Order: sequence, then C-alpha cells, then structure tokens
Amino acid sequence: MKASEALWSQDLRSHVLAVSEEMHAYYDFLHRNGWFDAVVDIVLDEILDLLVSEDLPQSRHVDDMKLTLAREKPERTANAIFRFVIDDTLEKIGTPEAGPLHWITFGYYWFRWREGTTARMRAILDELPEFFPE
Repeated sequence: MKASEALWSQDLRSHVLAVSEEMHAYYDFLHRNGWFDAVVDIVLDEILDLLVSEDLPQSRHVDDMKLTLAREKPERTANAIFRFVIDDTLEKIGTPEAGPLHWITFGYYWFRWREGTTARMRAILDELPEFFPE
C-alpha cells in the first residue's frame, strides 16, 4: 500500500475531514480527477526532504517512511500536504516556477470563488493548525 492509498482509505478519511472540510473537498477533487496519488507522492517527497537532512536511502525505504507517516499520523500528514500545496501555489502562481500542480490548485479555487481567490486561499491556511501538539 502507498501513502496516498492509506490517506484515502475509509478509516483515515474521517480523520482528514475532521481537520478541515475545505481540505477534504480539495482532496476529493484531486481523487476524482486521478491526481491524488501523484500529488501526495510529490509533496511527501518535498516534506521528507525538509525533515531529513541526510540523503535518503533507496526509494523503497522512502515509500515505507511515507506510508508510516500516513498511517500513524493521518491528520498531521494530510494537513502538512495541504498546507504545503496551498502555500507553494500562492508563492509560485504567476511565476515561471509555477507547474501543473500550482495551476490545478489555483484553478480549482478560482472556479469556486473567482474574485479574491488568493486572499481566500490565505484564509484557508490561517484556519488550519500549523502543527498538532503531541
């Protein structure tokens, strides 16, 4: 099982929804369009790079780390992924560094809100905890 499958499994989805309905709706959008697995994989790679200062061993070990995070701390993992995507999108949208994930994310919110999309995306981040205390 991959981390994305674990996060989307029925038992963990309720934890993700409990954190933020907005986050759950975005994840549902990604899942319906077949992008959820790729986004979770890409972003967890980025997050692990931030958390681990040494070079990570072979990819199987990295996949195991991702799965462990998703299973043991689903709320934190889902929140970290969502916060990273929104923050990275706000930082890169409209610049040459913007990629498909940024345009998909911004487009999703733009079609929902049109005016004030950027401000509302920032408000989403303000509503979510930056981390969860133990």
